[in-house]
Amino acid sequence: MERSKQVVKCWKDLIAVEEKVNEVLKRLKKNYIKPLRTNEGKYMLPAMKPKDQSLLSKHHHKILFRDLETMEKLSTQFLIELKDESNNKSEKEINMGILYTFCPYFVLHKTHIDNLDGIIGLLEKLMHGDKFYTYVLSKCRHVMEDDIYHLMLKPVDALLYYSKLAHKLVLNTEDDHKYLEDLKGADAKLAQLFASVKKAIPVYQQLLE
Repeated sequence: MERSKQVVKCWKDLIAVEEKVNEVLKRLKKNYIKPLRTNEGKYMLPAMKPKDQSLLSKHHHKILFRDLETMEKLSTQFLIELKDESNNKSEKEINMGILYTFCPYFVLHKTHIDNLDGIIGLLEKLMHGDKFYTYVLSKCRHVMEDDIYHLMLKPVDALLYYSKLAHKLVLNTEDDHKYLEDLKGADAKLAQLFASVKKAIPVYQQLLE
């Protein structure tokens, strides 16, 4: 396959990966992050009154979801920009620098993986509480993919795909492309991030099987 077609394919693959990641993050936000937080900073079941016992402490909510809301916002913007470039530009004009611009988003993926041991440990403790267990069960009764464990673990391999696709783009982008240096910077950063979590990813992938 000629290099220009490889670039187009890689860009489409990036969009496909981000669509899946974005869907998971939006489900987390809709089913867990927002419902477990009120404007008063209380963390409780939607049916509970303020005077009732809180479902989650503010501290526990922060441990579980500390970066996920920011990730969802960045993922949505990343996906919009990926699609805009794909729809409006030829492969020679695609702004490869988008990947470099969104390096802080990729860093949050690494941070999420680094925090997963603590997140899973806290979830296991919280699931012993009747109210939290009932709430989680209510969210995944009809769609098991909405189980909180599944949603927390699903994005762990995204860095692998980001890194692979960024490197393929570097290999297939012409030397005179105006965004090549930015792309190389993103490739190097993603390789570094992926290397730091490479051993952990298979462990968490097994939990989804």
